[in-house]
Amino acid sequence: MRRLLPAAIGLGLLVPAASVAQEGEEAPTLGTLFSPLSARREWGRGPLPIRDAMPLSSMRLLLHPFGPGVPKRDHPAGRIEVTWANTFLSADDSTVDAETVRAAIEVRDAVSDRMDVGLEVPIVWRGGGVLDGVSNFLHDVFGAPDGDRSDARDGRHEIAVFDGAGRSELDRDFGLGDLVLSSQARLHDGSPGSPAVALRGELRLPTASDDLGADGIDAGLALGLSKRVFDGVYAYAGGGGTHFFDTRHEGFEFEETRGYGFAALEWQALEGFSVLVQADLASPLLRSPRELDGWQSYVHVGGIVDLSESARLELAFVENVEDQDATADFALFAGVGVTF
Repeated sequence: MRRLLPAAIGLGLLVPAASVAQEGEEAPTLGTLFSPLSARREWGRGPLPIRDAMPLSSMRLLLHPFGPGVPKRDHPAGRIEVTWANTFLSADDSTVDAETVRAAIEVRDAVSDRMDVGLEVPIVWRGGGVLDGVSNFLHDVFGAPDGDRSDARDGRHEIAVFDGAGRSELDRDFGLGDLVLSSQARLHDGSPGSPAVALRGELRLPTASDDLGADGIDAGLALGLSKRVFDGVYAYAGGGGTHFFDTRHEGFEFEETRGYGFAALEWQALEGFSVLVQADLASPLLRSPRELDGWQSYVHVGGIVDLSESARLELAFVENVEDQDATADFALFAGVGVTF
């Protein structure tokens, strides 16, 4: 009960924050939110809500870029997204050579004109995969270091840590991931001289099958800003942190707290189509093994297409910024959002 109380307080802070916010016009549906925007709106279609899918990262609560929009009352919003990541990390005390596919279904519903609640149900697959050849090709084309990837067998799966007590492994797996509860409140609509402001809280519940999630709960809180820079150009930024209430799993030791920040730029290139460039940065996820305790940073390049007034398609390519010992090599992201 003591472990649940701080997380409940964190999410509960959103309710009074939303109630004291100034009254504004009714929040848009997906159709109006992601269609060509009027000059008074301080946010666009973005940003893309991409979570890190490195195998060890996908076991924990990970914050992601977000904007200030919430669904319209009596019109819940749903989305299906898939992130497919390829990872190769080789060190003296550990190896992470695997692919992860995380497919998630999310439903969000408004509890006021400025606040919503959501439930995310992920399905996770972890195995050897088929993207090793693609990663080798990209490294060759761009002249990037491969971290001895070319010496490893394509399609291999190995997630292991070696210490004085022996060897601990995470096997291939498929099943339910950890459920994520969330709530978001728009605190300020923004104005010509100020950005829109939103507060978001998330709670990860330990519901995953086998070794696809960690024990205990994770709680996170983040603040997001958005601003119209020019007609059709929008900037986003934000940051926050997460707390892990259980830090050990199968030989891996996670940090108790973790910081996170993001920035994104959106250009509405055509009617019904936006191009986005995003970057995010997170403090170390792991305390042990030491070889994997580095900072994590990614760049996302993608687009959002309106399929109709109530549906949209999201696509993105994700790449780590430099040769890092704690990130996926690259990932592919796709999502479809609808309003009911």
